[in-house]
Amino acid sequence: MELFNQFNKIFAEKSASNRTLFSQENLKLTSCYQSILEALVSLFSRYSEEKAEDISDNLRKRMSLCAHYFQGIVLTERLISEGIYFKACACLKQQQETIALINQIELGLSDSKPSIKKLKERFHDIMGPVNGLLNDVSHMSFKDISQIIVYDDSEESVFGASLFPVYKSAFSRELYLYFIAFLFIYTLLLKQVISDLFGGDYSSEENQSLLTALKLYSEA
Repeated sequence: MELFNQFNKIFAEKSASNRTLFSQENLKLTSCYQSILEALVSLFSRYSEEKAEDISDNLRKRMSLCAHYFQGIVLTERLISEGIYFKACACLKQQQETIALINQIELGLSDSKPSIKKLKERFHDIMGPVNGLLNDVSHMSFKDISQIIVYDDSEESVFGASLFPVYKSAFSRELYLYFIAFLFIYTLLLKQVISDLFGGDYSSEENQSLLTALKLYSEA
């Protein structure tokens, strides 16, 4: 038990240190995330007690996927900012596939398999060419990128893969940009779900939070 507690303590300290470094280097990105999350929490709070009638199968599927996506937002953000990159990439890939499915269902297309191509076609300006990197890392291939992110090169005397999260500034930033891009797409898909359910929309305050987030994202 003592070794277990000691390991947990070191792991937590290393993760917290990585998170602090990331926040210091990427204040606009983390502020962007907070603004988006604030808008989403506000939206869900406003509609949490609303009752919808005659929900179609199409809408029910989108509601379920939107809920699943939201549940993983905080975890994915932590994995990226704390340097747990393989798990972060797996979560990002799942997020990408989830919004791809929501998109297909909304458009009345087959939802048997997520089509990243269809998602990119619709949200090209937001997505960019991101899918390849996520596939490479989440599948733990033996390419250079997977070796870079697990080896601790902070000291010449350190060799091999670290048991604790190793912070890579550029890689953290790149993954976080993808994370925010997917979040923006999610806000648009969720907006349509709310409209179809209740004829609703983001409030003026929520829209302002999203516009603030977009400005921060463009400046980051």
